Amino acid sequence: DYMRPAMRVAALSQFAPVFVFTHDSIGLGEDGPTHQPVEQIMSLRLIPRVDVFRPADANETAAAWRCAIENRDHPTVLALTRQNVPALDPALGIAEGVARGAYVLSDAPGGTVDVLLIATGSEVHLALAAQKLLAAEGIGARVVSMPCWERFERQPQAYRNSVLPPGVTARVSVEAGVTTGWQKWVGAVGATVGVDRFGASAPYQVIYEQLGLTAAQVAMIGSGMPDLVMEVSTLDAGLEYRFNDTVSTRLFARYEFGRIRDWLYDGVAQNPVPANNAAYLDAGPDYTYDASLLGLFVRVQL
Repeated sequence: DYMRPAMRVAALSQFAPVFVFTHDSIGLGEDGPTHQPVEQIMSLRLIPRVDVFRPADANETAAAWRCAIENRDHPTVLALTRQNVPALDPALGIAEGVARGAYVLSDAPGGTVDVLLIATGSEVHLALAAQKLLAAEGIGARVVSMPCWERFERQPQAYRNSVLPPGVTARVSVEAGVTTGWQKWVGAVGATVGVDRFGASAPYQVIYEQLGLTAAQVAMIGSGMPDLVMEVSTLDAGLEYRFNDTVSTRLFARYEFGRIRDWLYDGVAQNPVPANNAAYLDAGPDYTYDASLLGLFVRVQL
């Protein structure tokens, strides 16, 4: 935050300094929330003409450094993790993938992509672990590492579509920071796993567990996609909306509504009716909504 004015002037001046930041998330651990960046990385992405890299391991870091020193007309940010992370296999096309901003790190087993897991930094490894858990359930997950949004945005549309197929709307983003902005990549029917609060003082493994940044949590949300999203249009007072069997069994019967931390609405004020009605599983598949839910779009975010 102290460096933001200088970084902004560098971008305005078309200079190409490299800003190297470490301790990039709540993974900082025991130093506590005053030292744990939550909103900083996303806010840096808002500065025009700045490439913000959050690499997943040493290989992605080396590739990001090459991009930085080859750049001549705008600043580069390297946001590096403090905690140890496994090394990815360089044979996976990491160097080229990082240069493009995002790439398919691990495709869905069998080739059928049911859900996209999009991650940055140390959370890439959570996504890879979640992919294995989902495969055990027969769900094909593609893991996309997205170290640099800005570079990915500059790629041809054909490449972007090859990484994030438009037809696959079941998407989950995973990043240890605020989730604001990730909707750009997960879309209206996607889910975000992140940290929309300040951190805490504890070993980073404990913080990640307590805040739901685990492979099991990512897999649980991924297995419910796209059933986590329900769209109801032009509801009238007294109209009954029947949830289909898939939603009933894979969402209402599977998830604890006490853990839902947010209901997002489009065009209407927050209303507890959907959560209250959904909690009454013994009421059958029909639920009645009131007139205040006209044009409702509900996204369940665990």
